[in-house]
Amino acid sequence: MKKVDPGYQKHRSDDERPWVSAEVHGVDVENGALTIHHGPLPKVGMPAMTMSFPVRESVHFDMLRPGDKVQIQVADVGGVIRIINYRMQH
Repeated sequence: MKKVDPGYQKHRSDDERPWVSAEVHGVDVENGALTIHHGPLPKVGMPAMTMSFPVRESVHFDMLRPGDKVQIQVADVGGVIRIINYRMQH
């Protein structure tokens, strides 16, 4: 996976990270990962695409279903780009 732009790590809190629209394509509860189609993630240098991401915390993870519209925040956690927050998009 790509590493995050070092300047991106200057965010002081998760609340300062941009939210990106995404659609859930799969939920892997056992491995704590979401397969999503996301919009561009310019801070990590990713165009829009469909891929699996590990999720930092899987609170309410089992409630997500393919087709759900969500917003995500991502960050480099130990050299791996992870979803650090997600919320339903209304």
